[in-house]
Amino acid sequence: MKIVVASKDIMVMTLISQELEYHGYNPVGVNSFDEMVQELGNEARAIVVDAYMIDKAENSAKFAIINKRALEKKFPIVYVGDSDLEEQREIAFEGGAMTFIKISLIRDELVFNLDSVLRPERRFKNFKAVVVDDTEDALELLAEQLQNAGVGVLKFNNAFDAYEAVKEHRHSLDLIITDQKMEGMTGVEFCQKAKMELGLRNITVIFITGYADKENILSLYQAGASDHLIKPYFQEELWSKVKVHLKKQQRMRKLLRNINEKEQMDNLKSEFFAVSSYNLNTPLNLITGHAEILKDMVNEDVVGTVDKILKNSLSLGEMIDELQGLTRFLNSNVSDVNMDRVCIGEVVSKVIEKIKPQFEKESIGVEFISDVSSDECIKGNRVALSHAVLSVMTTAARFINANEIVKVLVSKLDDRYIGVKVIAPKHEKVDKIIDCLFNAMYRTQKEEKCGVAGFYIAKNIVEIHQGIFLYHKNSDGSEATAEMILPIK
Repeated sequence: MKIVVASKDIMVMTLISQELEYHGYNPVGVNSFDEMVQELGNEARAIVVDAYMIDKAENSAKFAIINKRALEKKFPIVYVGDSDLEEQREIAFEGGAMTFIKISLIRDELVFNLDSVLRPERRFKNFKAVVVDDTEDALELLAEQLQNAGVGVLKFNNAFDAYEAVKEHRHSLDLIITDQKMEGMTGVEFCQKAKMELGLRNITVIFITGYADKENILSLYQAGASDHLIKPYFQEELWSKVKVHLKKQQRMRKLLRNINEKEQMDNLKSEFFAVSSYNLNTPLNLITGHAEILKDMVNEDVVGTVDKILKNSLSLGEMIDELQGLTRFLNSNVSDVNMDRVCIGEVVSKVIEKIKPQFEKESIGVEFISDVSSDECIKGNRVALSHAVLSVMTTAARFINANEIVKVLVSKLDDRYIGVKVIAPKHEKVDKIIDCLFNAMYRTQKEEKCGVAGFYIAKNIVEIHQGIFLYHKNSDGSEATAEMILPIK
C-alpha cells in the first residue's frame, strides 16, 4: 500500500520510510509540491508530510490544495514535525490533517494512526489474547471484537482449559479477558493461578463482572486485575479499555526493539573502531618503515620532508593506540576497567597542548585555568578521560567562529567533586545541536549528523566514572557550557 512521504530533510524522510517499510507499507519519498501532486494520482493511499515544508506562506497555499484533494479521495494526511509549534499545528488541522505527530513519537504513533484508517484489521497484528467466559454468546462477541482489530484470540468456555492455553503460550501472550463468575474455577482463581504459578505477574488481565460493590472490585485488583468492566456494558466501553492496554503493550514492544537496535548499533560501532584501529597499524608501519629507508637515500633537501612524514606517522600511531585503548575501555565491565590515580588538571593540560596547533590554524583561542593541585586526584582511566576532554573541546570548537575563544576551567567543587568546564560563545545553532543530542534515542543518526557524537562519547565516559555530564547556559545567554563533574576518590 503506497504512502507518500514528503520532506526536504533526508534524515526525517529516511526515519519515516524505514518505519513504514517495517510495518508493510510502501513509502514513496518526495521533496517538492509538484512531486506530491504527481504521486497522489499514482494509487497513493495516504500522505505523511514534514511540517517544515509548510513554513512559508506560499507553501501553505499549495498544501491547502493538497489537503483538498486528499479529502476528496478520502486520503488520511499525517503531519510530523520536530516540534509542536502552534502555527504548524494550526495549518495542519485547518487543512484537514488526521493528526500531528512529533518526530520523537513516530515509532509509537505513526503506523498505529495509519492502520486505524487503512488497515483496521492490522492495528494489533501479532498480539495474542486468551478470552474465557462460560456464556457462549458473550464469549463470541468478545472474540470477534478482538479479531476485527487483528488480535489473535484463544477462546475458552471454562478456566481450566484457559489455564492450560496460558501455560502453553505464556511467552507470547499479551492479554487475558476473563469472566469473574464461572463454574469449577472462578476468574479470580484463574488469574491468581496464572500469575503465581506461571510467573505472569505483569500480564494484563481485564475482569468482566456482574458485581459492582466496592469490596468485590477490590478483590479483583488484589487478585491481579489490570482493569474491569461491569455487566451490562457497551462494546465500545470494552474496546476502549482493551485498546489502552494493547497500546501500552505496543509501546513496550517498540521500546524493547529500540533498546535492542541501540545495543546492536553500539556493538557495531565498538567493533568498527576496534577493527579499524587494528587494521590501520599495518599500513602505518609500512609508511614509517619506508620513510626511514628514504631518509638514508635522499639528499638533505628532502630529509626535512621525510622527518615530517615520520613525525606525523608517529602521532597517528599514538592516536590509534589511544583509540584501541578507548574501545577496550568502553567495551569493558566497570569492574574490569583499569583505574589509576589521575590528576585531571594534568590530563586537561596535555589535551590542550595536543590540540592547540589545530585550534591556531582555525584561529580559535584556548584559555585554560585550573585551581586543582597535583595532589587532588580522581580514580579513573587516563586514556578515556583524555578522550572525553578532547571530544568536548573539538565539538565545541566546531560550532564557534574564528577569533573566538574556548575556555577550559578545572576546579574543585567541594570535598567530593572536581569539575571540568568547557565554555564556548553561545550561538543559536549550538542550541539546536544539543537538542538533537538529548532527544529520543532512536534519533542517533540525526545526532551524528549534527556533529555531537563527541558529546555522546564524553557522556558515556563520564558516567562510567560515576560522574555527571551537563550542558547549560549562563544567565545572560551569551555562553554555553559543557561540564564534566567527576568524583574525587
